[in-house]
Amino acid sequence: MNKTIHRAPTTTRIFDDRTLETDYATLVSMLQPGMHVLDVGCGTGAISAGIAKRVGGSGYVTGIDNTEHFILSGKETYGSAGFHSIEVFNADEVYRRDNPNFTARAGIWSKVAGLKQISDEGWIDDATRLQAIEDYDRWVDEEAESMTMKLNEVRGRS
Repeated sequence: MNKTIHRAPTTTRIFDDRTLETDYATLVSMLQPGMHVLDVGCGTGAISAGIAKRVGGSGYVTGIDNTEHFILSGKETYGSAGFHSIEVFNADEVYRRDNPNFTARAGIWSKVAGLKQISDEGWIDDATRLQAIEDYDRWVDEEAESMTMKLNEVRGRS
């Protein structure tokens, strides 16, 4: 049995309200014109757009996210904001039980949930978060045959 993550289309608003300067202020001073940047978990691309402005036309930003409607929303929003040559590529990662490090790869979601962000921000209570980690770890150890991390890679220039 495989688990699938579903996010409501309205969650794009949360990601669109983010900015490089507000949410990743420590990153700003590191970005230089001409840099090539990989934004893992780029959401709708709001932060990627800020990065692209900093690295300029000689730079390049690649964003990847596992939520297709975030990628499509970002392409629509930031494609009309002066970005061009926006391309979307499938970048799914597939892990199977017989692969080395399957448990570590498939167990990544427990590590993410261990950060407490979803309970600290009020998405779920802490008891539910801890139970989800326990259930997921058990599933990985005992039942999982494979896991596909659904990712799309987005490339564009400013």
